[in-house]
Amino acid sequence: MSPSKWRKACQLLGSLEDALNVTPNQRLQILISVKRAIEITYEAECKERGVDPSKKPLSADEIMPIFSFVVVNSQVHALKAIQLYLYEIAASGVQGLGEAGYYLCVLEASIGHIIMMDMAEVDPHPNPNRNPNPSPGYDTLPLISG
Repeated sequence: MSPSKWRKACQLLGSLEDALNVTPNQRLQILISVKRAIEITYEAECKERGVDPSKKPLSADEIMPIFSFVVVNSQVHALKAIQLYLYEIAASGVQGLGEAGYYLCVLEASIGHIIMMDMAEVDPHPNPNRNPNPSPGYDTLPLISG
């Protein structure tokens, strides 16, 4: 865990939500900026601990959970919709997205992981009355008779 809680990366990702002032291409660049903010924070915090960050750079396996943390803490309300929108824009003709395309995939994977998380594994004080296998609600729908 970062002492800074990846604050700068969270702020940058939060700027994806500004639909009026941020173009789709700028949103893709924001994803790269988030990755760079994670790297800058990591390097600064390594140096504070007296560790040489060049001897242990962040790997993709380490960036993924950090990116997921940033997604959760960015306070973007419609992040899945933004991610789907960016995919639609990207699929409509922009070729060679490169690094931005890679981090769009990282965003998708982070969102998917968060959506599929079992919150009982995360909650340090789980509710003992919580149904561990909740129904999707179909049993509460009224039957339609013909």
